Amino acid sequence: MVDRPEKYRWNTLGYLLQTGNKDDLLALHFGLDGEAGMVKEDKIRKYRRAVYEIGSLPTHKGLSIDPEILEKEKSKDFRITTLDFFKHKTRYFIDSGVIGSKEFVEKNYQLFKDNFSAKRPKVPNRIEGLEGSFSLKRLSSA
Repeated sequence: MVDRPEKYRWNTLGYLLQTGNKDDLLALHFGLDGEAGMVKEDKIRKYRRAVYEIGSLPTHKGLSIDPEILEKEKSKDFRITTLDFFKHKTRYFIDSGVIGSKEFVEKNYQLFKDNFSAKRPKVPNRIEGLEGSFSLKRLSSA
């Protein structure tokens, strides 16, 4: 279905990356050794490692996760970079659409403002972690 678990919308990892665990919907207790006392980021990194390693094992249906993708994630110690986080927030790309410099976002908002159903005019918001980038949504790597 997808080459990485995070790309599947209804997957725990996908939800964590796309929403940042909005409204604390998911309990972050994955049943992994040594999980007690870990901070959120380390729990997610350890869970990603387990999902990727198990997902790359051969089955009667073949490999689910390409070994090259597994190696790439291993080289990052399964950490989620700001860019990874940003790429997987697909919901926000669909909702806001315009991402770029402040001037670019303002200009394009003016062109399409009649297509928004907002009560107030939208203003460009700085995207935390991506210097000089703005969006009509509040996007961050946290």
